[in-house]
Amino acid sequence: MNPLLVTLQNKLLDKNQNLSNLVQWMDEIYHEDKSFNGLPQQIITRAIIAVGYLLLDEGKLDDEQFLNIKKTINSASEFVLFPSVKNADQYFRDATNSYPFGLGEGCYSVNELVKNKSCEKGTGCQSGAGSLMCTDKNSDLILKVINENLLPWISGEKDAVLENYS
Repeated sequence: MNPLLVTLQNKLLDKNQNLSNLVQWMDEIYHEDKSFNGLPQQIITRAIIAVGYLLLDEGKLDDEQFLNIKKTINSASEFVLFPSVKNADQYFRDATNSYPFGLGEGCYSVNELVKNKSCEKGTGCQSGAGSLMCTDKNSDLILKVINENLLPWISGEKDAVLENYS
């Protein structure tokens, strides 16, 4: 198994893990490999997709928010399953319309991670990982959803993105 996936698996299984530390780690690994089809981008985008379904299932969005987040989930899924510049660009455009959900235009820095660093490495900004903390959802619930979606993918049991892809 890829060492990055082993590290992610260990982080997700760690009972002491918290969302801000996970977001910081995701942002840091993104800075090591910023390629659109790199594993860090896969990890972050898959986590964003999982949280997106949580937002849709809650039923607390207005029609425009619901449609924008649904569109972002669809383009993010397309990007994850079929990585290309075209799909990355579409995901970026759709995420911009559903800001702060997904990796689009805007700042995704997390206040507790910034510490006078603005949009630098580890803040969640450039990778879009900070969008995982830009909801009104409890961070434990977000971690649970990320675990439920990423752990089976890491172990090769099932791919939630592929299963939900239409």
